[in-house]
Amino acid sequence: MFKEKLDKMKAREERRENKEAAKQRASRKSRDSRSPDQQAPEQIPVIPTMILKKNIPKPDKPMNTLQADDPMFQRLLMSINDKMEYTWDCIEVSYVTRRTAKYDKHREKLPVKKKIVPVEDGVIEDFFSERFEKRVNDLGDEMDLLNISQNEDGARTTVALSEKLEYLNSHTDLYTHPTSFILHNIMRHFIWNQQVPSVAIKSYQYINRIMFHFLGTAKENREEWLYLILTSIRDSTTNQRIDLESSPDIQSCYQFFSRVLQRATEDDHLSTRLMLSLVVNICQRDFEIWWKHHRQTKRQDDREISYPILFYLLNGKRDLQKHINESVLKLYEYTVNKDVQVSTDARKLVSMCAMLSAYRDMQENKAGLNTTGLKHDLAKKISNIFLKIADLTDNEMFMEISLLQPSWLSQQVSKLYLEEKKKLKVNSVTDVIKKSSELADSCDSNLILVLDNFLIKSFESLHIHSIARTLWHRQNSDSDYHVFTNTSKLKKDTNKQEKKTKVWKQTNDVKFSTATIISDINSMVGVINKDQVLPKAGVLKCLVFNMSAPDKF
Repeated sequence: MFKEKLDKMKAREERRENKEAAKQRASRKSRDSRSPDQQAPEQIPVIPTMILKKNIPKPDKPMNTLQADDPMFQRLLMSINDKMEYTWDCIEVSYVTRRTAKYDKHREKLPVKKKIVPVEDGVIEDFFSERFEKRVNDLGDEMDLLNISQNEDGARTTVALSEKLEYLNSHTDLYTHPTSFILHNIMRHFIWNQQVPSVAIKSYQYINRIMFHFLGTAKENREEWLYLILTSIRDSTTNQRIDLESSPDIQSCYQFFSRVLQRATEDDHLSTRLMLSLVVNICQRDFEIWWKHHRQTKRQDDREISYPILFYLLNGKRDLQKHINESVLKLYEYTVNKDVQVSTDARKLVSMCAMLSAYRDMQENKAGLNTTGLKHDLAKKISNIFLKIADLTDNEMFMEISLLQPSWLSQQVSKLYLEEKKKLKVNSVTDVIKKSSELADSCDSNLILVLDNFLIKSFESLHIHSIARTLWHRQNSDSDYHVFTNTSKLKKDTNKQEKKTKVWKQTNDVKFSTATIISDINSMVGVINKDQVLPKAGVLKCLVFNMSAPDKF
């Protein structure tokens, strides 16, 4: 049986190699046989077409300046917060925030609630047992069993490991999951230290499927999920359940996590990339569910203070910022320098660390964006990374900084970089507009590109377009403004105390000064009403739309 499987694998590999070789020969032959007359025609230079500038008339109903006591302003801020909480746009880890998976949420099939349990002891014993194959001689007599699990031939070990995965997969479902020791064994031996790509990929897919099944169950299973994953992701071979209050146990999780990130900077093998991707996927899915359903907020004060898996992997109770610098930022600096395939995973880790820092700052009453705290320290460290790297071109630096998430983190990194490198201090869009005339004459492309990113992220994080255009519409009409989904239906102001607040606490646990938002919007009023012309300072003129009405360009 084993010999037949091995022969099939070899034949399939030979057919694949022959097919690729035939394609390469055919491609080479077509290139060599092309005559000089058949060569690609010489490219004709494209002459840019001159587009005449259209004179947009002044608005019939100009925009008025925004006042701090305007009740419409507070209703707008509350409506934007509601939209962010409904769509979870504030979870800026990747470009799409997935909806939480839920199975049979109305409990139509099971009359009795079924608990999620680990696999039976017999399945565990069979998984860790050796794999043997029966052998017979030429006369048909049975010989000693062949151990295919410990054989030095890599192909035979592949068959044994694949059989183990298939056997385990047949015994796990929505209500049965593997034990922590099995998951630890799969991560370490089937993925991380595996030289055969097919086994590593199958193991990676299996754990992702288990994660999807487990996280789609009821909220009360989160504690069991934490123990299951944290017990498996630690630098220990014991089968004992982890103690979340034990410093040595949490430190072992950080050691395992940091080793995965460090190895990604030393080895570019597929198994190393898969292991890093698996850890990042686990952290991201857990972080999203924790942020939505378990994070303590102002509206959900009855929730207990809890943390995501990433917090424990970073040993956040001891020194969160230090461990972020030694593990996550070291990986991020490596990816910026080398431009490797794991750069996306590194950025996701940076985004989660930023949001976790914002949550911790909120607990310590340091939620302001420009105040000292974990957010500011993280932005400062990332800014120092770009200050040290000399090999990046201006466009590459703009791309790297613009890819940082959340948007407030990218804005702060740009601001700190300009202060340190260019000695240019800007805190808001108003500051840039005031200095736009002198910036328009600058030939420093690095300064212009980083300043462009500062402006783009400021507009994004403060929702300046949504607020300015909705206020303009509401100043001249009582109808709903359907251009933006978050302002089509404004929330009614039921809390009169909100009018006295000087800060806007967004759903992402970051506070922004309302005075800064009002100043930024009022600095654009003259440009919108065609009473002022902005100098051509980078992207600024593109961000302030040339409009004759709130819904007409």
